[in-house]
Amino acid sequence: MTTKAKIELFSIQNKTTLDTSLRNYKGYVMPCEFKNYLDDIEQFEVREDDVWLTGFPKTGTTWLQEMVWLIENNLDYEGAKMDLNYRFPYLEFTPIIQYRLRSVPDEVCGSIPNSVRELANMEERRFIKTHLPWELLPLQIQNGSVKPKIIHIIRNPKDVCVSYHHHGKLFPGYRNTLEQDVNAFLSDTMPYTPFWSNILSYWTKQSHTNLLVMTYEQMKKNLPASIRKVANFLGKDLNTEQVAGLQRHLCFENMQRNKAVNFQPMIEAFKNMKLYKECPGSFMRKGIVGSHKDELSQDIIKIMNTWIAQNTLNTNLKFDEFFVNVTQRR
Repeated sequence: MTTKAKIELFSIQNKTTLDTSLRNYKGYVMPCEFKNYLDDIEQFEVREDDVWLTGFPKTGTTWLQEMVWLIENNLDYEGAKMDLNYRFPYLEFTPIIQYRLRSVPDEVCGSIPNSVRELANMEERRFIKTHLPWELLPLQIQNGSVKPKIIHIIRNPKDVCVSYHHHGKLFPGYRNTLEQDVNAFLSDTMPYTPFWSNILSYWTKQSHTNLLVMTYEQMKKNLPASIRKVANFLGKDLNTEQVAGLQRHLCFENMQRNKAVNFQPMIEAFKNMKLYKECPGSFMRKGIVGSHKDELSQDIIKIMNTWIAQNTLNTNLKFDEFFVNVTQRR
């Protein structure tokens, strides 16, 4: 059977229907709770000095957030000890966490603040993370009436898919198997999908002078060059010593141990509330390019390769150039 026939058969046999807790908004899958925030996000007042970091979940947004915040804040490592969620808030955090914790009783979770309104009311300079596609961003960004700096990150979707599955296991009550999540990822039935529509919504806008696109793989291959590229985009000039210091801070081992960015306090809180039946793992697991090969079967990899080829066929996103030829496996 040809690879093309296999992906067609796979799609028929494993097509995942949209969960009742999810809905389609402008062509993208989001939790039902998102409807309560859609208007506020569309009408969100953007500021010229905002810095926005965008990317599909598990593409390296946390890593890049830490880099961007430190570059823009003059390498304030003391200030970076504050939790990243406070320094660089997640725009649609509230509907996503409501969705993720839907199996947990309200009295256990307590009230969850409105992340969109909190950001709207923030007086200090804002650093904003979102996984939303271009079509769901504030209208002022979409129509170009306000042009904040936007940095978008993309990553090999095979690594993204596996990492997204393990990310789901961090939340109490998550029962999906890896195969189920691969099915949902390819069937566009998990939050923020379709994957290709999401990343291409930014990729096709690289003519915008306020948008920079980065790849996880290139950051892994040459972190100092990536630091300089981001710094240059932000109008900052770092010397060799400063770049080396930031590189040390951002290395995977240090990020994995850093409680300001590794979400370990959240995991420990869930453990203390006895919400896990088994150890969920960690937010930062491996940080290795190509680690999907350790968990996906060769048949699934072939199917995903065909899916990738089909979705990049009529684009200038050269998959081999950006993802395949950059190897950092240990």
